[in-house]
Amino acid sequence: AGNHCNQPAENRALWKKGSPLLTLLATQSHAFQTRRQKQIPPGYQCMFGGKPYEHGETWMDGDCRMYTCLDGYYIYENICNTDCSADNGETYMLEEVWYNGCEVCTCLESGTLCAEDINC
Repeated sequence: AGNHCNQPAENRALWKKGSPLLTLLATQSHAFQTRRQKQIPPGYQCMFGGKPYEHGETWMDGDCRMYTCLDGYYIYENICNTDCSADNGETYMLEEVWYNGCEVCTCLESGTLCAEDINC
């Protein structure tokens, strides 16, 4: 546990293949039924850009980021970023995990998938 905000890239090896978080992210990229382990009622809204979104609702931010609301937190897939390069320009391998501020991201075959880090 602890605060994972802005965790340096060299620590990303802690989130190896098979990590529960990685498995969770990979599962949720295709099946949104799995809820994050957060004690909130089903159907809890997400706030994004000052606007509320319902559980299961999807929206775009720009041309590339497709967001989905999952019981009060969001995940997004960067549908343009198929080579899994991070905002800092570093490129990641399939199934690697990295932090982007208070988001945790992983590289899937379909591209980059990120989620809010509830421990942040």
